[in-house]
Order: sequence, then C-alpha cells, then structure tokens
Amino acid sequence: MSIWKETETSEYLKISPMTLRIWRHKKQGPPWIKLGKCVRYDSASVEAWAKRQEVRP
Repeated sequence: MSIWKETETSEYLKISPMTLRIWRHKKQGPPWIKLGKCVRYDSASVEAWAKRQEVRP
C-alpha cells in the first residue's frame, strides 16, 4: 500500500490541491485518510476512483 500526500494526489490527477480540499468538504472525490491533522490518500483507492469516473458515450 502506497500513501500519497495531497500534493502527490493532485499531481497524479492533474488538478490543484485546492480542488481536492473542495471535494473533501463536499464529500466528493477520491477517498481519503485522516491521520491526526494530516490528510493522505491510498494510491490504489485514488486509481480505482479515477477509473470509475470514466464516461462512455
């Protein structure tokens, strides 16, 4: 299991860290882990979430 910081996750998803913060506030986006005051993302969960976002016409 690989754990990513917010910046690493935003780089992977090609979005800003602020977008991740907004999504967390709205209970959207990839699942996150709260470790004390730190927010982290499991890389496998982020990748699985991203694949579920695929839209097929």
